[in-house]
Amino acid sequence: MTHLTLILSSLLIVIGVVGYFGTGMVSVTALIPAFLGLPLLLLNLWARKAESPKTLIPVGAILSGLGFVGSMRGLFKLIAGSFSTAVLLQTVMFLICGIYMFVVIKYLYNAR
Repeated sequence: MTHLTLILSSLLIVIGVVGYFGTGMVSVTALIPAFLGLPLLLLNLWARKAESPKTLIPVGAILSGLGFVGSMRGLFKLIAGSFSTAVLLQTVMFLICGIYMFVVIKYLYNAR
């Protein structure tokens, strides 16, 4: 689980930084994926050193759920036909957070 968290949190950070610099540094909101990816990355590093990393997994699920719900607007705009950079980045964030949230919930369910 820590490998998946590392990969997806790094992807969110990269998406945020690329989105910010790729759009001409116009709006700090382009960094929102990075603002979500950084706590996930720190949580991952903490879980690797913790005695019981399973206790930190629900926190990751909550963070990814917030990212999932928060970026859902981009998916709706994409379906409506808007293809701006912001919409595409929001859709990618929606997919990353959704996949991570699904995997974490499935992991927690199977661990019961």
